Parts: sequence; structure tokens; C-alpha cells
Amino acid sequence: MTGKRSFIGSFLPVRRWCQIIFLAIVIAIGVQFALFVFQLESGVLPDVDRPPGVEAFLPISALVSLKHLVYTKTINDIHPSGLVIFLVICVTALVVKKGFCSWVCPFGLFSDILAKIHSRLFSRSLKLPQWADIPLRGLKYLLAGFFIYYIFCKMPVAAIEQFIHSPYNRFADIKMLAFFTDISGTALTVILSLTGLSFLVPYFWCRYLCPYGAILGVLGFLSIGAVKRNPEHCIGCRKCEKTCPGSIPIQKNNGFYHRNALSASPVCMSVPKKMPLGFH
Repeated sequence: MTGKRSFIGSFLPVRRWCQIIFLAIVIAIGVQFALFVFQLESGVLPDVDRPPGVEAFLPISALVSLKHLVYTKTINDIHPSGLVIFLVICVTALVVKKGFCSWVCPFGLFSDILAKIHSRLFSRSLKLPQWADIPLRGLKYLLAGFFIYYIFCKMPVAAIEQFIHSPYNRFADIKMLAFFTDISGTALTVILSLTGLSFLVPYFWCRYLCPYGAILGVLGFLSIGAVKRNPEHCIGCRKCEKTCPGSIPIQKNNGFYHRNALSASPVCMSVPKKMPLGFH
């Protein structure tokens, strides 16, 4: 590929606008839900509706609802939007791998900003050595695997029904809001620590801890999209490897990065397999 800007680079402004638009949507949902809860707790009949989009932040409830759907062939009426949103996100991984992470997820945008600040302050990006990077990468898969195994293998259908209709699950969204509006010292310390780690080691959360990223990474193996290095257009400058947040060994691979779904950065965009790309 010729020209000063690569094919992927030309899409970055569009990606950033998509991230900003979805962030605005998330903020609007959060504000509307906070008003709804505040009026409800004040004993006033809310004059705003509870936004269904808030259920996107209830992944455990969505997993439980997914098992309920598999066994009963019905969508339960407790946080149904959470299940629908979760399934839509999973379907995107079958088309564009981790496109959700790089184009939609607010945490992906936040990680992008921290990585940008990091690159401005430091001449070289800090990367963990391989002996630390590989075990840490397994953490998010262990975390996601734990919940998937416990819900799908250990919880009987009766327990699923009981959890779905329990007061805890019914008011999980309100409890989630209270986590931030009345945050504890421990929770604040953890959030600030993760922010600091994501600044020192770009994409620390996305790369090592995000359970959603783990699920999308596994589903990415079945994706119809992939990014390919075109050897005919490559000049061997290794600039792509130096700037790749996912630390993908691009020069060692001539084919598609279909098998790098587990380690790929959330900013790696997926395109149709037959479209040749050159990295300069």
C-alpha cells in the first residue's frame, strides 16, 4: 500500500467519532437512569423512564439469562435488554472480531486516551516482558471462564430461576449505580490503581483483565474478518510492530491474524479476509 496514510490509519478519525458518539449515549443513559433512581428513592413517581441500555453493564445477569434462554427457549422479563445487548455484542465478534472493543466500548476509548498520553510523555512504550505478559493474559480468560463454568455447568435450572427473580438480580442495576455514587475507599483505590496501571502499561485492563474482551477473543476464532499483512507492500521497517498495542509479531506472519484473536489489541480493526493490507 502506498501513500502517507495506511488503509487502517484512514479509518482512525471515523473510529474516534464512533467512540465519542457511543460514549455520549452511555453518559445519557447513565444520567437518565440516575434521575430515575433518585426520584424513585425520593418517593416520587419518576417522570423519566428507566433506560433499558443500562442493562449492558450487567454481564453476569446476561449470562444467567442466556442459560435460561437455552433451557427454556424464552427470554425472561428481568433485565431482558441485558441479554439482547450481550448477544448482539457476541455476534459482532463473529464478523469483526474485537470491533466492539475498538469502536464502541467506552473503556476502549479511555484506554486509547491513556495510551496517547503515555506516548506523549515517554519516548518508548512500556511493555511487560514475555514471562510476565503471557501469564497475565490468562487472567481475563480465567475470570470469564469461572463465571461461564459456574453458571452453565454448576447452576441447575431451578437455581437459575431463583437467581433471576431474586431481589439481588432485580435491583442489580440500582446496586451498580450505588457502587459509583456511594463508592467505598477500597473500590476507589482499585479503580485508581487500574487507571494507573493502564497508563503505565497501555491497554492493561483490555489486555489482561476485561472478561468481555476474553469472550470476544474466543469468538474471534470464528470471525469472518481478519487483518492481513501483504508481504509485497511491506518494506520491513517494523513501525507496525513498534506501535501495535497488542504486541503482535507482524513480521513473523505473512497470513491473516485470525489466530491472534486472543492477544490482539482492542484497536486492531477487522476487515474482510480477501482485502489485502500493507503496513508501512
